[in-house]
Amino acid sequence: MRFTNTEINVFYNNIENMRRKSIEIEDMLARDFVTPFTIVPVPDEAPPEIPRLVGKTKEGHTEIQISKIATKLIIRYDNDYSVDWKKCENYATDKINLVYNVLDPFVNYDYKFVGIINNIMIQEENPKKFIAEKFIKTDDIERIEELNTRVAFIKDKKFYTNLQISSIKADIGDKSKNQSKLIEAINFNLDVNDRFRSNFIKDYKSSKDIALEALSISTGIISSKIEEILESGVIKL
Repeated sequence: MRFTNTEINVFYNNIENMRRKSIEIEDMLARDFVTPFTIVPVPDEAPPEIPRLVGKTKEGHTEIQISKIATKLIIRYDNDYSVDWKKCENYATDKINLVYNVLDPFVNYDYKFVGIINNIMIQEENPKKFIAEKFIKTDDIERIEELNTRVAFIKDKKFYTNLQISSIKADIGDKSKNQSKLIEAINFNLDVNDRFRSNFIKDYKSSKDIALEALSISTGIISSKIEEILESGVIKL
């Protein structure tokens, strides 16, 4: 099992006067991120979802994109992290704590929802055949170029847990040494978010604790469900 990346998406109502606040935001993120950030040259009246600030961590593994209504963290794993989920979880937890602590005063704790997306892949000689035989019925596997199946569950009337299983080709070579190694694999795209409550509960507010709970749910699925799904062909989250 190989962990490739985690994406954390935090949605909130609005950051007013973001251009004026950008330096303060940078200063609060300077512990982990290279400053100054890239300031995207868009007018104030541009759509609020367009990122205004973009930065990277000092070690280069994480990118942050901050817009008026959302912040996205893209964490990419390599070396020991790519095969040790506990290390990935600890790293993601640290970044969640940091980002929420920075955002809290700017959004006045007025969070809409949060989504945590993880991509996990398992090398397989013929992933299309494996997925077809486990999850669908077809007698024409050789003509299939790509294959994926997706399911979405509701957990505790609070979270959506979405899982997409697909066949991919991936390069797992050592990028630092410009080495390439192309493999075929089964990819699990796991998305846990609290948009269910955001959709159905009036004046619902998300929080850092909700984000950490979504990450914990992801850990439970990664640790105990992925291999079980592969073995049984039954998707239970």
